[in-house]
Amino acid sequence: MGCDMYLPFFKLIPELKFSFGLLDIIRHKRTDLIDGSLMKYTNAVDDAHAKMITLTLYFE
Repeated sequence: MGCDMYLPFFKLIPELKFSFGLLDIIRHKRTDLIDGSLMKYTNAVDDAHAKMITLTLYFE
């Protein structure tokens, strides 16, 4: 979503972007852990998805 705003000395273009991840970003099979007791922190969360809101300002 965005719009162009024409000002006297420059053009301002604000954009609002929404991003939603589809895949689970947690690795549940952790072979890199040396201490196996640390798996309780990974197993405590079922899944995690990336969600991001970005505001971008363009000046021309």
